[in-house]
Amino acid sequence: MSGLARRIRWAPLGLSAVAVVAAGARAEPASVPLSALKSCAEIGALAQRLACYDRLAGREPAPAAALAPVAALAPVAALAPVPPKQSFGLYSAEHASAPQLESLSAKVIAIGIGGNGHPLLTLEGDQVWELDSADPVLRTGDTVTIKRGTFGSFVMTTSGGRIHRLRRVR
Repeated sequence: MSGLARRIRWAPLGLSAVAVVAAGARAEPASVPLSALKSCAEIGALAQRLACYDRLAGREPAPAAALAPVAALAPVAALAPVPPKQSFGLYSAEHASAPQLESLSAKVIAIGIGGNGHPLLTLEGDQVWELDSADPVLRTGDTVTIKRGTFGSFVMTTSGGRIHRLRRVR
């Protein structure tokens, strides 16, 4: 075997060795003990909690002037609850301690097409729902009823009795 053929045959092995050495040379990120994260999470004051997390991340703590807007934020528990009719179908709003509706009847105020090609319905109250398939008979002004399905799904029944699966977009 000639010298050139031998070098070509061994070239892939040489490149593999370089890749293995380069991968081993990467520095592993420093891990933070879970107990340190928990101690930061237990701090009640927002500015001090943020400073604790900054220390764990190896960052310089933010100046007090930059933390003023953070300190002015209302605690999450103080936020006003979303009315059940407005939150129907929204995962984050429904999994709070608010009461849940089993169904909703509303008028269609707009019909459009989403970025993925699925029909979008805007109902009164500015709820936007994405249908699984088009309904050529559904029109603006029609009244629809949306009920809970199984496993967190939703089913819409039109005034003409047609049934669609859908999900709440906004």
